Order: sequence, then structure tokens, then C-alpha cells
Amino acid sequence: MAGPDLPTVYLVDDQALVRASFRSWLEGSNEYAVIGQQGDPRAAIVEIGSLKPDLVLLDISMPGMTGLEALPLIIDANPRGIVAMVTDFESVTLVQQALDGGARGYLSKAAEPDEMLEALARILAGERFVSPRIEGWPP
Repeated sequence: MAGPDLPTVYLVDDQALVRASFRSWLEGSNEYAVIGQQGDPRAAIVEIGSLKPDLVLLDISMPGMTGLEALPLIIDANPRGIVAMVTDFESVTLVQQALDGGARGYLSKAAEPDEMLEALARILAGERFVSPRIEGWPP
């Protein structure tokens, strides 16, 4: 069981299987406590504002509202929290938009689990992290 001193994580992804996989993997690492998840970005913004997680893992491509559209609303709802984009889209343009919008990281869903754990630790330590899989980054 997760201890109270673990960083808290909230998952926002429209694919239920992706959320379940991330939750299982993060909790299995014994390094994070997943305190919420949502497939609907609008509902997620409300929950994030109330739960105040340390870290939000946010997908980019979702129906109704993209992660890039939700990003500033999530930051407004939880200004002390950190947001990292987690996506299949490996585009320099999207990375720049996400970082300019306030995301601390841009992670590829294709990353190896160990790489992802290292990335999350670095992001929580205050670093900006962009997946090395993004060709052409830094620009």
C-alpha cells in the first residue's frame, strides 16, 4: 500500500485501458500514489482542483477537449501541481506548445518503463524533461 509521503498522481487519458495500465504500473513501482483518473478532461479539471495532486499525467489527443486546451485550466485549478504530457505524438511543434503552455514534461507512451520512472522523478525534482524519442528536440 502506498505511503502518505509518496507523490500523488492524477491520470487524464480518454482510453480506459491506458489509464488502468498507468495506474497499475505506477502503483506497482511503489514510488507514486495514484489518487484519481478521468477520461473526460472537463471532469478531470474539477477533480484536480479538489484533489490537488502533485503530478498530472495528461494525454494530448482526447475527444471534446485536447490536452493542450485542458493544460492551462488544469494549471489554474492546481497552480502548485506539475503537469506532464504523455502522448503518442512525437512532434517538436507539440512539445513547444506544451512547454510554452506550462507543462513540465513531454513523455512518449512508447518509452520504456524505467525511462518513464526516471523522467517522472526528474520532473518532480524541478527539471523540464522531453522524451529523447522526439526527433529534432531541442530545436
